[in-house]
Amino acid sequence: MHNLQMKMAFRLAIVFVSLSLVNAQVSFSEPHFVTQIDITANSNDAIFTDLITADLDGDGHLDISYTYFYWNEDRSCFVYWCPNTDGVGTFADRILVADSVGGRSLNYADIDEDQDIDLIAGGDGIVWLENTDGTGTFEEHFVTETGTPFTVYAVDLDSDEDMDILYSTYAGISYTSWDDGIFWCPNIDGSGAFGERIRLDHGGAWAVWASPADADGDGDLDVFYYVDEESPSEYWAENVDGAGAFNIYHTFDSDSTGFNPPIVVADLDSDGDVDVLGNMYILQSDGSYQGGTGWSENVDGLGSFQEGTIIPIQELDGPYRVNATDLDGDGDMDVITSAVVGVFDANHWILSSGWLENINGQGFFDPIQIISDTLDVRSSADLDGDGDMDLIAISVENIYWLENLMIVTDVDGQHNAIPQRFRLANNYPNPFNPTTTISYSLPEQSVVDLTVFDILGREVLTLQNTDQPKGNYQVYWNGMDQSGNQVSTGVYFARLQAREYNQTIKMVYLR
Repeated sequence: MHNLQMKMAFRLAIVFVSLSLVNAQVSFSEPHFVTQIDITANSNDAIFTDLITADLDGDGHLDISYTYFYWNEDRSCFVYWCPNTDGVGTFADRILVADSVGGRSLNYADIDEDQDIDLIAGGDGIVWLENTDGTGTFEEHFVTETGTPFTVYAVDLDSDEDMDILYSTYAGISYTSWDDGIFWCPNIDGSGAFGERIRLDHGGAWAVWASPADADGDGDLDVFYYVDEESPSEYWAENVDGAGAFNIYHTFDSDSTGFNPPIVVADLDSDGDVDVLGNMYILQSDGSYQGGTGWSENVDGLGSFQEGTIIPIQELDGPYRVNATDLDGDGDMDVITSAVVGVFDANHWILSSGWLENINGQGFFDPIQIISDTLDVRSSADLDGDGDMDLIAISVENIYWLENLMIVTDVDGQHNAIPQRFRLANNYPNPFNPTTTISYSLPEQSVVDLTVFDILGREVLTLQNTDQPKGNYQVYWNGMDQSGNQVSTGVYFARLQAREYNQTIKMVYLR
């Protein structure tokens, strides 16, 4: 069967499966204080730039790390982290990681393959911060000089099972045009020694966003990115040999429609491939542009996008940030968006945030539901260990988290509803490091076999093999195999067998 026909058949199957008599009522708590972003007298000059959640001290709880810089003459940069002390969202005072690096972008991975989480930061140059003892004590290592990096990732671009560094940058005042573009630096020995940077593409004046994902379904990581040239454009670069040699493809913008950063890559229509989500602009008949949130479909799973066609999700004045996560626990990607609603001072805006439910798993969304009128939601993670996605948000001065108070009911409003069908949901997050959540539903008592396989079909780990009563379940996989060894970066499959039901999902593990 042709790829597009197979995809349409798959989508029809998804429509049938989604007709469940189970509802999720999602609401969020009042903000819980985490930390003040800056505690000096010059806090109005502090510009918050990036935030991640990861287990930095090896206690099994998700901590928060963030970075900011001063919008003044010295451009001082700082990276901090806040320990989640009890696994239910109680955070200790912030701890300084570095006071001369970062400031623009932040990410995490196990760079030196010692089974703990390191940090990667971009400011005036790229550094990685080695977690020296696995408990959150860090040592700085230089990677490369650069302009101003807007995004930085640790990903395996050359398929050698260690973490390379991908980043996007623009030159700024102090650098030459050679510092514009999308670059990657190979991790030459797996211990964090990096080779010379390699330019993937020249970014024009602004190369302001890049995101790794498998666009064409061949098991290696490609790169989506945005550049602001004479007219803004979005591209994806195919990793043609799995070793870091790229071909460049235009994606989906035109003179009348396109995306502004950030660009988010996620499977919005539950068909097993990655689509693109972003802040859209659409030319109106009077010559003005309508802003909002929209997505572009990967129509064949091979990286073919409908050029000039963006599917609107929500019209917004002043769209600023967008993200995708499963807020209602139904296995598909919902959308979180924020918009500028006011000006706090010369360096800060006031933002409001909301979310849109993916009502049938195919990319059709309910109207926006407001989360906060004054907070910018920056990330989502299970901070309190109850199996659902909480939110991390910022104001001008503080970081907060909002507990997901989701209640699952049936159509009669009864709590703890019994699922109506067998179901294996897409794992989240995906790609993932270090842990992902796999959710499944049993409408009747069943012998369950949930097993992870590698891309060659070899069994990696049995996550569940037991007789279970009807209900909804979540299983966590931390990237370990049956022998307790960390698996390699790559594509893996989780297969659920229960009675006559047999379903498989694709997962991407990044080390």
